[in-house]
Amino acid sequence: MYTIFKDARQATADIPDGATLMLEGFGLCGIPENGIAALLISGVKDLTCISNNAVFEDFDIGLLLHRQRFKKMITSYVGEKYLMPRHQVTWFGFAFCWKINSLKNLEFY
Repeated sequence: MYTIFKDARQATADIPDGATLMLEGFGLCGIPENGIAALLISGVKDLTCISNNAVFEDFDIGLLLHRQRFKKMITSYVGEKYLMPRHQVTWFGFAFCWKINSLKNLEFY
């Protein structure tokens, strides 16, 4: 079942404080600009964001980051200016793999 909304404000109207969001895109490609703008207008806060980047300070997810709308940010790339404190960057990751070769490279599909 799909719901078609008139605009981004209508699409984000039911997102409560404390919600978990997955935001697509990387860098300037495929980001939900209008959805992010609608979240800023709505005033929603304490969000958990799952995204593969948090690169720009004044654009994209950076707009929500700088207004402290996130309780938690899960990302694989924080950019070169490090919008998030360094201590939040992970040192380890886990992946399901089916094979490891002699050079200790993981193979997974």
